[in-house]
Amino acid sequence: MTPATPAPPASATRYFDVISPFSYLALGEIEDLAKSVAIAYRPILFAGLLQHWKHLGPAEIPPKRIHTYRLCVFEAQVRYPNLSHLTQPTKYLM
Repeated sequence: MTPATPAPPASATRYFDVISPFSYLALGEIEDLAKSVAIAYRPILFAGLLQHWKHLGPAEIPPKRIHTYRLCVFEAQVRYPNLSHLTQPTKYLM
């Protein structure tokens, strides 16, 4: 006897930080999901969560800042190949 496949949820909540590049990059998948599932959008302040839990964000740790920038550029190039240009790194990223 095979276990029953669970039914997909009728709704989902998407928590996102409006300044996060990852929130923007995930938007395409979220819009696709919204075709079959009702999505409730809830903006959050990621910096507020970091402060509450006394953590540093990726932008506050130099190696993570560089990695995050490079990953965002890579993901943007893969997902949006028609972009005419992407921002070049500045001294603040290094």
